[in-house]
Amino acid sequence: MNIRLMRLTDKYIGALITPLCFFIRLLLKRKYIIADHKEFSGRILVVKLCAIGEAVNTLPAIKALKKYFPKSYITVLTTTNVSPVFSSLDYVDRVETVKLNLKSLIFYIAKNVQAYDISCDFEPYFYTSSIISSFAAKISCGYSNSVRRFLYDRKVKYNDRQHVSATIMDIVRLLGAQIKYDTLLPLPVSSHDIGRLEKTLEKKGIKTYEKYIGICAGCGESAKQRMWPAENFAEIADWVFKEYGFKTILTGTHNDKKLNNSILEMMKIKNAAVSVAGEISLSELFELARRSVIFISNDTGPMHIAAAQGTHTIGLFGPNLPVRFGPYGKWNESVYHKKPCSPCINVHLGKILDCREKVSGNCMKLITTEEVKSVIKKMIEQAQSCKNGTNVRDTIT
Repeated sequence: MNIRLMRLTDKYIGALITPLCFFIRLLLKRKYIIADHKEFSGRILVVKLCAIGEAVNTLPAIKALKKYFPKSYITVLTTTNVSPVFSSLDYVDRVETVKLNLKSLIFYIAKNVQAYDISCDFEPYFYTSSIISSFAAKISCGYSNSVRRFLYDRKVKYNDRQHVSATIMDIVRLLGAQIKYDTLLPLPVSSHDIGRLEKTLEKKGIKTYEKYIGICAGCGESAKQRMWPAENFAEIADWVFKEYGFKTILTGTHNDKKLNNSILEMMKIKNAAVSVAGEISLSELFELARRSVIFISNDTGPMHIAAAQGTHTIGLFGPNLPVRFGPYGKWNESVYHKKPCSPCINVHLGKILDCREKVSGNCMKLITTEEVKSVIKKMIEQAQSCKNGTNVRDTIT
């Protein structure tokens, strides 16, 4: 089931059956007390079904859970395409996947009624996730927006005026868990995936020792108005090669091949960039982002991956707010011009409005290439002037 169909099914069927689920859960409800969090050895279910970028932003909260409940067994329920985010973390004990279709979801719920002691639903608006969380655990935690709130034992308001990682942390605070963090947490990569990435890049003419910038010119299947015009990415890639000698690697899925090829065709310096769209796995993207000198991206998953990997990241915003979804970390920056219609994306409300210009919204066209060049220059200058605490791939040499 694609994400659009999933959202529609959830919006209508999920909303319809949620009140019924509330009354059924009342029959199952039993008083449950956690006496000592340090000695608690129960099972915790974390639900994050969709959105790779949001999944990356859950990691501080999951680590906080593990720190607060050190003897607990934490399972993350997600989908196959998101699962690599959680797969190799030492604070996640198990990753379980589920298909986003009615049959699979009903089977999962039936199989896991009261199987967990605690559940934390990190989805901002899915009725489906709230139903799973409420039936699967003795204590369920989630956001208080919409009628979903009746399915949770502990709930908190979704704060849309702070960064999403902090809003997710608000849920685990309901249990007493919390950690301080000034960056997102890194995503481990296996030696196997590193080797596969290096072979792919070598075939593209990128040597292991070469410095390059990463660009994500596409975005997820919903809200295509988040995309900066392709010709602007082409100009940036040409300029970076001419100014600094860095090649550009264009990332993306199979769906981004056509977009990336159009960027390559528009570039004036033909050997200054390559595309790996659809040619590397998500885990390999973790490493590619980590090795990038700078990563430039629309408001989408790879932007958060790059930020988590400690790479200086530039996020391009228009339909959504940087305060909510900007690349987290003090060395990262967002470029954004406020318009009266922004934000037209409010994921916590399940509202993603189409822009009048379907591919590149007017707000994204307000971002100029000169602005982005200026941020790149500043990032490189800052890194070269500091001895510690910087990256831009370990200060340019």
